[in-house]
Amino acid sequence: RIPWKKLQITKKMGRQILSIMREETHGVDVVLMFVLSFFTERIGKFIYERFLHRFRNNVDYDDSITRQVSETISEASRLAVVCYFVDAIEVMLEVTGIKGKKVDVSTMMAKLIYATWACLR
Repeated sequence: RIPWKKLQITKKMGRQILSIMREETHGVDVVLMFVLSFFTERIGKFIYERFLHRFRNNVDYDDSITRQVSETISEASRLAVVCYFVDAIEVMLEVTGIKGKKVDVSTMMAKLIYATWACLR
């Protein structure tokens, strides 16, 4: 059965969730992950066209190693955003009492996500 009563988040629980999230996450990390996940390829293309293109004759950005590196960084940072989101959900479930604190699901999910990504990469 689904514990519907536990899903209601009171003001006290909301404050507790926010305080835990403030302790566990850092604003600079979150901003950096969002910037890297959405703008890495543009930044990589800019750097390649401005500085690195002159060292590689007749190689476009799409065929360069710079594009591959920027894609890899972008994918890794997107996965980090997903892991942060799973961690936030786990904190909410712990505060509401639905999930116990013995098993760390977010860490297991992060390991599974990164291992799967590395294998498929």
